[in-house]
Amino acid sequence: MSEMPAHPDTPGEPPSSLAPLADWLRDRTPPIRPDWPPTGSEPVRDLRITRFSELQRAILEWLDGWRSICLPPFIEGSHVHSSDVGWFTARELGNGFVYNGWLSATGSPMLAWSGWRSQVVLPAPTVDGRLHYRFRVAGGFTGAADGTVVVAHTARTAAVADEVTATPFLTAEWQQARPAGAWASTTPAGGPQRLAADGEAVIESSIRVKAGATPEIAVGLSADILVHDGWVMLEQGDSNRLRMDGRTGRGCIDYRYVPDRLEAIVADLAELRRLRDGMPPTEDDRA
Repeated sequence: MSEMPAHPDTPGEPPSSLAPLADWLRDRTPPIRPDWPPTGSEPVRDLRITRFSELQRAILEWLDGWRSICLPPFIEGSHVHSSDVGWFTARELGNGFVYNGWLSATGSPMLAWSGWRSQVVLPAPTVDGRLHYRFRVAGGFTGAADGTVVVAHTARTAAVADEVTATPFLTAEWQQARPAGAWASTTPAGGPQRLAADGEAVIESSIRVKAGATPEIAVGLSADILVHDGWVMLEQGDSNRLRMDGRTGRGCIDYRYVPDRLEAIVADLAELRRLRDGMPPTEDDRA
């Protein structure tokens, strides 16, 4: 499966604002000069005498801190079966859905799909900035088909900065379907053939947010089937499925807030480097 960087979910989690950043860095950056100052039983943890590379590493670690929130069970938002021949059903799977069917079409193309959705409200950010979020979708299907048949999994996502004043389902981003990993088609005039695929995708997006507002994220999953002058039979059971299958738990989203004041960190780094250059040279500096 595609790897997503781990995020801390235990005590010591990176802060969501810049206020406690200095303390968080100080606890994680070892001193380069345990003999400076020369007295005292404990090494002094002072950012001014810390290796600059260690400081950079600590800040990158802080920036890569992701939190996780799980969505409620998906509900069916749409179900279309435009053919009079055959059947197509779907049911909820907690963090997604499963589907089965037998569909046939002659003459005009037939399109069938089942769309499921869920949404969640996030904790309010403490500072203005940008909300970044990501999740993984995974699924597959197994069946047989003849004629021209396409089966594809798609995903949608959208977010709004404040769920009190807007809904993600009415945004332009929600209208954009993204590939969700599994896709297969038949070879026309190839006769009856097996139709199967498995796949996954990592979906990412971001939106600007304001301190104190409550962002909302929506996720949509869909199985889309096109049949033209042929038929498709999807096996019974749970082999035809599409769900969120994240590293932190099925049906969960990773998110983080990046403050607008991020550039202040860069300025602080420059100041810390200037202060460090005023300290006695170290072996690391001489190297």
